[in-house]
Amino acid sequence: MSFSYNKFLRPLTTTDTNVKILDDSGVIKFNINPFSVVNVMVSNNLLKISSKGGKVITISFSTINESKLALERIQVQLDTLKEKTPNLIDKQIEKLI
Repeated sequence: MSFSYNKFLRPLTTTDTNVKILDDSGVIKFNINPFSVVNVMVSNNLLKISSKGGKVITISFSTINESKLALERIQVQLDTLKEKTPNLIDKQIEKLI
């Protein structure tokens, strides 16, 4: 499986609630819930995503610079989804009241 920093994330749409990780051929390899992510870090040319369940997803890039760029991109998507989702939850709770 090969990954490129500019192709490994599917762009977010208005209905997305998860981060989708794609390989270079465009196939979805991982579907990550942003609220289950504990830590995202770079080690050499590897991007490591740790989840609450203890699972670690390792994504290999060709250079450390690519992995650092990928870290920034995935962090932005995680932050965006974490900010967006509570508003949807509040609206659903509002309907119940």
